Amino acid sequence: RLRHYLPACDAHSITQVVCCLAKIMERRPDWSGRADQPRLSTVITDSVEGVIGTISAKDIARTLWALSELQVTRVKLLQRLSERAIELCGLMGGSELATVSWAMARFGMLHTRLMRGIFRRSQQPGVLETFTPQHVAQMLWSMAVLEARSGPMLTRL
Repeated sequence: RLRHYLPACDAHSITQVVCCLAKIMERRPDWSGRADQPRLSTVITDSVEGVIGTISAKDIARTLWALSELQVTRVKLLQRLSERAIELCGLMGGSELATVSWAMARFGMLHTRLMRGIFRRSQQPGVLETFTPQHVAQMLWSMAVLEARSGPMLTRL
């Protein structure tokens, strides 16, 4: 049914649905939807690809989190989302920056320009103050996993 419903949705609605699916999978690993994972991945990928240009900073972070939970690893989609995230870095706060960084680390995908954008944004006045201890931990973990080096970022964190 999602195959018919999602194409008519806006970016925020698609993010909501993908996040709900991720929560279901997270809490119910035995969920029967796993049997349809390839088909579900295709529906999700097609839907997200259709709204990348209109997705918000908050929703791109949530979408990347959900895709990592759902183990949707379509490289082309992740590259396009990374490029959009670079465009939106200037609008992101601590939560979004940490979530994007963490999700990319879960994918094992170091996108150098994206990480540079995240580091630069994090160092702008007032941004680091929006990080909670969890966000700091997410950033440090993702930097370690991706072997992303930023002396100024580590010092500030």
